[in-house]
Amino acid sequence: MAQFYLPTKIVTGIGCFANLPEVVQNHGQKVLLVCGPGSVRRSGLLDRTLGLLSDAHLDTVVYDGAGAEPTLDMVEEARDIARRGEVQVVVGIGGGSAMDVAKATAGLYTQEGSAQEYQGGRPITSPGLPFISVPTTAGTGAEVTHNAVLTDTIK
Repeated sequence: MAQFYLPTKIVTGIGCFANLPEVVQNHGQKVLLVCGPGSVRRSGLLDRTLGLLSDAHLDTVVYDGAGAEPTLDMVEEARDIARRGEVQVVVGIGGGSAMDVAKATAGLYTQEGSAQEYQGGRPITSPGLPFISVPTTAGTGAEVTHNAVLTDTIK
């Protein structure tokens, strides 16, 4: 018998995006914002998000390298940025790729070793950082699951 337990809080509704800073502040003041290099920036959503977080006096660093096919290398890059910024919460904004990179970054932030070791079965031994997702697409489900789909470019 298989069982799944996926406790996820979902905030939805017209204007709910404006509440992002409040949601983030419940988890910390230092934020890693993960997104892709394209549409979130071109649409103005990245600037809008940074403005909301700045207005709430949240210290935010950005990783905008989450490409269309997320990789373990992207997680390593994002984790390095997060650690240098001593972030307390990770926000993924965009499609499934950005959210998967953000999720894996949050989950592996406190772990020793490389991201590749964990896809190979190394156990996660301590809690990661809080993760908040802001999906901009429909259908991936990345915002409500604990797993991330990542490509290992070395194998």
